[in-house]
Amino acid sequence: MAESTPSSRARPPTRLGPGFRRLAIVAAVAAILFMWKLNVVRHQRSVVEEVSKFNATIHYDYEYRGAARPPGPRWLRRMVGDDFFTAVAGIEIETDRVSGDTLGAVATLPHLRTLLVNAEGVDDRGLLRLSEAVELEQFSFRSTRVTDAGLAQLAVLKQLTSLVIDAPRVTDVGLIPLEELPNLTKVELISTDVTTAGVDRLRAALPNCDVRVLEARARRL
Repeated sequence: MAESTPSSRARPPTRLGPGFRRLAIVAAVAAILFMWKLNVVRHQRSVVEEVSKFNATIHYDYEYRGAARPPGPRWLRRMVGDDFFTAVAGIEIETDRVSGDTLGAVATLPHLRTLLVNAEGVDDRGLLRLSEAVELEQFSFRSTRVTDAGLAQLAVLKQLTSLVIDAPRVTDVGLIPLEELPNLTKVELISTDVTTAGVDRLRAALPNCDVRVLEARARRL
């Protein structure tokens, strides 16, 4: 039997060095993070596209920091878009066509801090959808369709500091759930059907909150 030559012998498998393995792990993690960020950006863009149908004004987090433009190199922002470096922090909508589905989409923005909705399309169901916006700090709305039941849905928004309510169907009953929002520092009641007794109760429950009744329709008992 012919002896095998050195060149024909099976070579042992090449072992990857620890440096290469670390590089492979870093590359895999980077790819996962990039795909996660890409999904976040795509979702934000879809929500912006949805609310833009209503001529909404969009505010980004860098504006809240007083910056003139998003962070990140300009050349890179041109390549991947500003959304990779900034998040929607505020939205202003003034149209009667807004529905609960739109508010539901807005509520999924993870860094939303301010929301102004001046729309008759908002109802109790819409406020229920909005209850997912757990980071919301300032909320202002106008609607003749919102009742006390809808206002109660806001009790889960523990980060709220400012709340403006322009809803003629809201009564003292609707104010009671607001007592569960300890971070509130301002509440404005516009054209509501609250009484002075209801307002006084809210002030007593939230002593650090400035509760104001505008266009006074508060009734005295």
